[in-house]
Amino acid sequence: MITLRQAVDPTEVLLIHAPYPGRLKFQGVPSSLFAAIGPFAIENPDRQVSYLDPREPSPEFDHQLKALLSSRKVKALCISTSTAAIEETARIANIAAQVSPTTLVIVGGPHENDIEQKAATRLAGVHVSVAGEAGAILRWLLERFLTGGVDPPAFTESLTPADIQAADVCGRFTVACSAWPAPLAFDRGQSRHRDPRPLICPERYPRFDVFDAPSTIPLMVSRGCSYGKCTFCAEANRDGSVIRTSDYAWVQELAARTPEAALYFQDSIFPAGNSSSSELLPLLRQLGREWGCQVYLPTLTERRVAELAEHGCTYLYTGVESGSPSVLGAIHKPAVTRSVVLERMRWARTHGIRLGISLMFGSMSIEGELLETTATLTDTRALAHAIADTGVTITGFYPNVQTVLPGTALARGMAASGTNIDFYTMPRCALFDSLEDGGVGYNFLTVAQPTAQRLAVAEGIVATAQEVQALAGRVWS
Repeated sequence: MITLRQAVDPTEVLLIHAPYPGRLKFQGVPSSLFAAIGPFAIENPDRQVSYLDPREPSPEFDHQLKALLSSRKVKALCISTSTAAIEETARIANIAAQVSPTTLVIVGGPHENDIEQKAATRLAGVHVSVAGEAGAILRWLLERFLTGGVDPPAFTESLTPADIQAADVCGRFTVACSAWPAPLAFDRGQSRHRDPRPLICPERYPRFDVFDAPSTIPLMVSRGCSYGKCTFCAEANRDGSVIRTSDYAWVQELAARTPEAALYFQDSIFPAGNSSSSELLPLLRQLGREWGCQVYLPTLTERRVAELAEHGCTYLYTGVESGSPSVLGAIHKPAVTRSVVLERMRWARTHGIRLGISLMFGSMSIEGELLETTATLTDTRALAHAIADTGVTITGFYPNVQTVLPGTALARGMAASGTNIDFYTMPRCALFDSLEDGGVGYNFLTVAQPTAQRLAVAEGIVATAQEVQALAGRVWS
């Protein structure tokens, strides 16, 4: 496992996690970017690689980026982006084109995985973009460019699908090139790096305030969602929807590098089953540090909650989303009923586990019709109060607004109903700026001209969000 340094001086390969233009509870680290660059970094130990993770857009980040690029030592710039950060990605690519036109710009990440119109075909300044299992093909692209002695335009003109087909790479991936008329998908067999284990890690980790530890290591032991039915999420639509790691020794190795850190598993749903109970959980108990994970409430049993707590789990994060059965049914989470939620809260209280709860306001039907009403907000408010009344420790109710994302059932349904969205522009909604993950993207106010009725609902959402956020302050600070 290689430790990657933050960029202070120029390096041959510069990685950038495109800054998210909003506010998030846990900043995390650019895990998908680190996973993708792993094969290259391991196979090319003499090549200089470093990263920038600016967290949010700022003049300071722009100045640092321009200073690094102006040295003309940065040969390749690899950007990982979410859809919400796509305009920042375009801006970074434009800076690179202006300051260092000899730098090859490659884009990947969650946006590239989910979108049909790939970044290299839509964004000026992006030469190549890669989706899917990107590690092996990214290594090949970087090695070919760094040893080829040509500038980016000549590189893209010379790059052919036949070259990739003949390359010694594996995995299922899609490549888009600015010189090609359309992206192409490749299936080169199972990748050696399919397991969601880190090959490289950052030099330091951020603090996550749900834990007492001074820093928190984010990690994953599975990729994909075993539930995979939510209309607003793209997890269910990816190839190999659930991939679990085959061993856990690397978890111990990763933890040993930062012995004071807590562990937070960012799997869509923390995996259960024999290997988790017989191998992973005993390892976590042996480490003797606090850890947390994400769960789907309907699949939890009291025995499982007790098992997690006995092995050191102190925090669970889950998506309750709404207190309205009609809303939950429409977004394909009908099993998250009031009785299920409150029962699981009492189990967590009994076993001393804290909860973080996502509430998603402004849900839309698959055709894009607004489902949220004054009555559904009342339902959600009542559920939040009932959760607080169970006595479970709530670290936070995290309110957000449903955002249309590429690759989701919601996006496809809206397109079929005549609402086509350009996911390369991200509208802002100042009314929702106070909500986590609320003020950026295509929500029910920004997909079309808002009506008076929708504005009234929006104001009700903000008031409800403020009320339920205050509930967590009763028992957690």
